[in-house]
Amino acid sequence: VISREYLNKKIILCHGDQLCTGDTAYQNYRQQAHKPWVQKLFLALPIFIRRWVARKIRKSSKDNFKKYPVMIDIEPKAVLDFLLKNQAQVLIHGHTHQKIYETQNNSTRIVNSDWGPSHGSFVEINAEGIFLKDFT
Repeated sequence: VISREYLNKKIILCHGDQLCTGDTAYQNYRQQAHKPWVQKLFLALPIFIRRWVARKIRKSSKDNFKKYPVMIDIEPKAVLDFLLKNQAQVLIHGHTHQKIYETQNNSTRIVNSDWGPSHGSFVEINAEGIFLKDFT
């Protein structure tokens, strides 16, 4: 639970993948995949091919997780730099598939866990504060 004081702070919501600066292989993939011409070419493919490619990428990601169960997490400096650049005090993201709530240097980082058919987490913001909650 984040106290009510954070309700008056700037909160930034992002996917989180750009903050995994230690995972150079993923950052190289991300740099290529975000090029407009690559996206345009991919979207021009038939849907069955795009789904096949998406399944292959997900399978590769799951295989890597099995091979390396201790995940490369977002680097704390990247979080602080991102918050400073965006003049925010709270960062909410996913991507690392870990459920994390931490506070450091007067800022807070909240990470949604991975989602499956019967598990996951979400962030609730209400008059009482900011909450990281599980659903099952």
